[in-house]
Amino acid sequence: MTTNVLVSFLPLMDVVDRDEFARRFPGVTLDAEAYDIPHGTLVDRTERPHDLPDDEQLTDRQRELFAAADVCVTLNVPLRLATVAPRLRWVQGIGSGIGQYMASGIDDRIYTNAAGTASPPIAEWVVAQIFSIHKRLPEHQDMQRRHEWRSTVGSVIIGRKVTIVGLGAIGQEVAWRLGALGLRVTGVRRRPWGDEPLPRGVEAMATQDRLLDLVADSDIVVACVPGTPTNADLFDADFFAAMPEGSMFVNVGRGSSVDEQALIEALTSGRLRGAAIDVAKHEPPAADDPLWDTPRLSISPHSSASMEGYMQRVWDLFCDNLERFLAGQPMRNVVDMRAEYGSG
Repeated sequence: MTTNVLVSFLPLMDVVDRDEFARRFPGVTLDAEAYDIPHGTLVDRTERPHDLPDDEQLTDRQRELFAAADVCVTLNVPLRLATVAPRLRWVQGIGSGIGQYMASGIDDRIYTNAAGTASPPIAEWVVAQIFSIHKRLPEHQDMQRRHEWRSTVGSVIIGRKVTIVGLGAIGQEVAWRLGALGLRVTGVRRRPWGDEPLPRGVEAMATQDRLLDLVADSDIVVACVPGTPTNADLFDADFFAAMPEGSMFVNVGRGSSVDEQALIEALTSGRLRGAAIDVAKHEPPAADDPLWDTPRLSISPHSSASMEGYMQRVWDLFCDNLERFLAGQPMRNVVDMRAEYGSG
């Protein structure tokens, strides 16, 4: 029986050798057809999955290929997936997010993400932001622009306490880098860690129900949680009130996890030393969004990852998973959509 694979994220095709694919996977067809939605629409599907109108328009070609697909490699899938792609058994995401797939009704289909593919550069970005804020680099740059010379020294980072909320691939990459730099790292996740060795760089593990107690003793909090209904506004006014004076917040997870007004108030009041976010509830934020002008807040446009070699790593992951899928073997990066987390 033929297995039909549809690649609907066309930049991935730049690294695909169709002849090699045909030799490696005889009996598997490979089609490519773009399915693109604006980034803001992707975020809307993640943040408000139950408020989406049924007005999506697909081309005839898109409808034909989705209807025939057994497997799809993509950044997004259409809404009302059961109707649009009734044969679909497995979706391989090219990113780590799951919210947009939940909105499409992926249900009991297999979903594997690309968690870990972009983790090293994202972890490097986190380290860079921590150093930037603690060493007061933005202030130095502003002084240079004003031709101003005065002593503006930063603070020592070694020995500081860090709480990383979300110990998936990104959280673990952040942990071992910060641990290697001499910071004391506690990891937080929804489920108990168990008896296996702690991830590199992590001194202690805790469950999310202890979050407020943990952050009360933290100099830095790094958020790496996925955008799911369970995590909506997890970092709220109570959370920021629990953080110590002069502490720092970093978010490389999803914007939906942060009560942005509460973050703005924590920074404006001077409670937080600083914050760095690579994600927002609405991307891009509106021109009049107060986030833009919040003091001591560094915003980057969902750009903490790097595209260097990214597509090749995603394609290699997919091909490995395709072999496993066809052989009925356990696959990598399977996400339990009902429980809202992956298998690692």
